[in-house]
Amino acid sequence: MNNLEKAVKKVKCAKLEGPTCCCMPIPGPTGPAGPATISVGETHTINSNQEARVLNTGTNTNAVLEFFIPKGDDGNCEKIAIGKTETLDANARAQVIDNFDGNTHTIDFYIPQGFDGVKGEKGDIGPTGPQGPSLIETTYIAKFIDTFKAEGIEVKEMENVPLTRKEIDTKNTVTVEKNTIKFAKIGHFKVSFKVNAYVKKDNVFDPSKDFVAIGFKPNDSDNIYVGASNFISDEMPKEISGDGIVAVVDPSILYSLVNLGKKSIYLKTPDLNNINSDSYFVNSPVSILFEYIGI
Repeated sequence: MNNLEKAVKKVKCAKLEGPTCCCMPIPGPTGPAGPATISVGETHTINSNQEARVLNTGTNTNAVLEFFIPKGDDGNCEKIAIGKTETLDANARAQVIDNFDGNTHTIDFYIPQGFDGVKGEKGDIGPTGPQGPSLIETTYIAKFIDTFKAEGIEVKEMENVPLTRKEIDTKNTVTVEKNTIKFAKIGHFKVSFKVNAYVKKDNVFDPSKDFVAIGFKPNDSDNIYVGASNFISDEMPKEISGDGIVAVVDPSILYSLVNLGKKSIYLKTPDLNNINSDSYFVNSPVSILFEYIGI
């Protein structure tokens, strides 16, 4: 207010009845001077259970304020795991499903398969592949002991080794009749035979005749296609085995397994009654295996 207004106010105060008072405010004493400067010091992170505060580490005239801020509480950590992935029909809609349990999100994916594409043009014929496996043409022929003889079964010099019958013939490749063998077609055959036999010696061992010699040959020829031999010095039967290849050019030719020694041989194996089996395969003294291997 101006000086006139102040004078009017004083006059009004003087006319009041009773004790008089001044309506003008009375100034108080001068306060202390504020800080000349304020600067920010360090900011500290304190535990979450403490209260925030500000500390003046300077002076009243040059304040340096340090702040103490409590950290926030630890939050809940949630995990994400991949669940299953399923293929849906082509017309279905893709889905992603969040299976939440506790603090783990298990995500399942459902993906529709694509629609069939447009059928392409027929391609060129590829090269011929290798020939696949075929049934092996195998024939198994054996001699079985009908009645056990202590000295065995005698086969005289240049006589055919006896054969009982065929046991296996996958494609009727070979026939056997009267101890002779006939092939049903031309080609190459692997021939394997085993003969258990011995010879009787006179007094002392004579290497010129005390042996077993077996040969597989055509009946009308002295050619031996498969053969084997072994000395017998003690009248104990030994296994004589031979393997070879026979080229059949004429299926009408007959073949035989022949005793090629200079004396009788005796086919002998253990008595079946002394073997823990009733199978005559275990004491067969003669067996032949034919395997067709091609033209």
